[in-house]
Amino acid sequence: MKRYFKLYIIALLFLAVFCPAAESAVITEIGSAEQLAAFRDSVNAGDDYDGLNVRLTADIDLQNAEWLPIGTASAPFRGKFNGAGHKISGLKVTGAQSAAVPVGTAEYSGTALFLILSGKHAQIANLTVEGTVENRRQRSNLLSGGIVAYAGPDTVLFNCKNYAAVSVAGKGGNGFFGDEDYSIAGGVAAHLEGYIVNCVNYGEVKSSSTSAYSIAAGLAGRVKGYIISSRNVGVVSVADIGLFQNIAGGVAGAGEGGVLFDVKNEGGIYSSNVGGGIIGFAYGTSLQNAINSGKVGGTGQSGGLIISGGIVGKAYNGASAVNCANMGAVGGTGTPNYSYAGGLAGWSSAGPNSVENIFYNCSNSGVISGDGVTATRVGGLVGEMGKSQLADSANSGSVNTGKTFAGGLVGNKFSNADIYDSVYPSGYDAVAYGTLSARDCSALSMEQLAGFVVTVAPSLSPSSVTLTKGESKTLSVELQTFPGTPVDKSAFYSIVSLGAEPADFVSVTADGGVVTVSGVDNGASLLAAQTVCYRSALSGGVDRNSAKKALISALAVVKEASAAPDVPPLWPDIPPLVSPDISPVPPSGQETPSGSSSSGCDVGGWAVLSLITLPLAVYLYSARKED
Repeated sequence: MKRYFKLYIIALLFLAVFCPAAESAVITEIGSAEQLAAFRDSVNAGDDYDGLNVRLTADIDLQNAEWLPIGTASAPFRGKFNGAGHKISGLKVTGAQSAAVPVGTAEYSGTALFLILSGKHAQIANLTVEGTVENRRQRSNLLSGGIVAYAGPDTVLFNCKNYAAVSVAGKGGNGFFGDEDYSIAGGVAAHLEGYIVNCVNYGEVKSSSTSAYSIAAGLAGRVKGYIISSRNVGVVSVADIGLFQNIAGGVAGAGEGGVLFDVKNEGGIYSSNVGGGIIGFAYGTSLQNAINSGKVGGTGQSGGLIISGGIVGKAYNGASAVNCANMGAVGGTGTPNYSYAGGLAGWSSAGPNSVENIFYNCSNSGVISGDGVTATRVGGLVGEMGKSQLADSANSGSVNTGKTFAGGLVGNKFSNADIYDSVYPSGYDAVAYGTLSARDCSALSMEQLAGFVVTVAPSLSPSSVTLTKGESKTLSVELQTFPGTPVDKSAFYSIVSLGAEPADFVSVTADGGVVTVSGVDNGASLLAAQTVCYRSALSGGVDRNSAKKALISALAVVKEASAAPDVPPLWPDIPPLVSPDISPVPPSGQETPSGSSSSGCDVGGWAVLSLITLPLAVYLYSARKED
């Protein structure tokens, strides 16, 4: 009997070229600590700068004097703050100066350079921050962010770098499950409902609070928005004193319906409870093109449980990870009752009436280990798996545990989980415990896995290029493949179309993996190439039937040779995005929709181009199979 397996599409994001209104003729320029403080005082007194622009003209040293954050609950900052590539150093914000931040129906205490960023098109861009930000208030609901404590819907943090050490260390409340009792630290933002784009965190981020939920992450602690083309380098840790859940994530701590695209973590992630290389706890959160190389783990609390995942610590209720790769070691030690560890996710499940989780085209090459007093569930990709799909993925890392349940793909599998079309090292069972079914999965030798490819991540290098009229420069396609490195990477992708938008300023051609761009007229254009990527075939070579589409991009600017360096532009005003959706796609072999949309600019207007080209959809599919 023949059967169609479920087919999915995760509609994630967009390809956009925007034409925002011209920058306000009135620009507030700040070039000293005194001027920055005066600007802060004007915002806090009620001047929200809505529709106005603020620009730094020099680096500013605050000399570790206690800083009162910019913005208040009644007077948040609503304008556009352009750091113009400058740095604010010597920042010192402590719990003594924390202020009220409304989050939903609760009131939080917040510390950061900016307390609240609020309103459509409010922005902080091109800014570097150094110093110390901590919240030591002895109360429930704490926020601590390197740049902003709370970033509301439709706000944007663009091209920012945080070097500040960020922490929360308050006593917390008498919280229990379901309480609004959080302590949240984030290198860029503590609580995010808008966008973080092209940002990097280098600072250490930690939580040592007794709140019911103690959360720390490199970019944003609690995420209900979007993190795009960003990475974390700093160490992230949560101390072993939280009352209910300690959650640490390299990019995001806890995601609630958010989207993470093109993100990386290189820092070590430590939690006694829940830790993920990219995100600690993903509730209905979508991840795509995420790569972790940092170590993930911790010492589990006696009598408790520890969950560690290379990409996601704990996945729940419609979470998805597509085209993600882990290279870091993952595990948990100590004497917890239960230990779960996986190269992709430590634990994945959903309630009986909830949406299943999806893992597709993902890989692990890190060492996975764990040990618990009562039970241990360790898998090359998922530790424990219920109500989830795992497909077209690969594990090439070793799987170790003091107990018997270590699977090449999954440690423990429930009957409502589905595994198919995946590979793992010889010497292991695909599933170690529970419902042992895994369809069309193969054990391969390490020699075979060394060149086996399921995750393909192309990009253009460099990502931006400056030209003069008549000048030509070349960009190359850089290709990362996981878990293995094939002899001929070029066989795993091809460029099927190439263009520039607007097309007035540059011409662009491709020859194999080399893209040539030539300056035609002064202006800026977004180069966009559509690629088709492939995976390895079990019989060797490339599986051309498993093609998936991806878009890669670069920014090209054409200007006069004598022109002075431009002030870095702010991120363009962007329309709200539709939340990610999961919808059926046509059966295998039929054409699936793909494309992009852009908004042109009127003649005489000017354009600020988006730096990111994102796939409109990631196609999750399986071929028609025999039972």
